[in-house]
Amino acid sequence: MESSFDILEKIDEVNFRWLEAVRDLQSAKSRIEGRQALSPGEYVVFDPSTQQIVARSSMTLHCPSLAPKD
Repeated sequence: MESSFDILEKIDEVNFRWLEAVRDLQSAKSRIEGRQALSPGEYVVFDPSTQQIVARSSMTLHCPSLAPKD
């Protein structure tokens, strides 16, 4: 069974909007960078198999990046 990750957009402190599923973290990074170019905001990568946020985006000086969650 292939693993997949969900990309979610943070709406507020407790709510997220599901955007799409991707196959791996590299794909998630690429998709989030593209989304941030069109619609800056906070995005997270969610692993449904562990029910955990495994990475989140951040905007620093308009340079999107995807960093592992601490």
